[in-house]
This record gives sequence, structure tokens and C-alpha cells, in this order.
Amino acid sequence: MDKQEKQEAKKVVAELMQAGYSWQEATQRAGISMGKSTAYSVWKKYRDGWSERREARASLQGDGSGLTADEGGMSAGCLYK
Repeated sequence: MDKQEKQEAKKVVAELMQAGYSWQEATQRAGISMGKSTAYSVWKKYRDGWSERREARASLQGDGSGLTADEGGMSAGCLYK
């Protein structure tokens, strides 16, 4: 599973958990292996609006300031491992 596939699977896990599935069922249906704490962490980040953070990161990288997302304080590495 490549990086993008993992990101999509994590999104599916979060969406399924948001819909009421258990973390075990969500990870099984998404086809990804992760523990309970990781699943709940992914779900929390989803609920907290990870798409907004991705947009902010993209705007930091493209604003001409020379800052990367990590230097700008918007580290998203934990979301997309």
C-alpha cells in the first residue's frame, strides 16, 4: 500500500467511525491494519478538520515565504504516515 492509499484508507476509517462503526470494523472495512489508539487518533484528527490543516499547509508552501509546512508550525506528518 503506497502513501496515498494509506491516506485514503485512514480517511475511510475516520468516516466509518464517524458513522458509528467500531474501530475494528472500520479498519477491517478500510483494509488497513492499525491499533485502537491509532484509529481513535485518526478519527479525532478527522473530526478536528484535517482537511483545513491540509489546505493551510498547502497555502504555506505556496505563499512564497520560503517556509515549509513544518517550519510554519503546521506539521501534518502525524496525519499522513
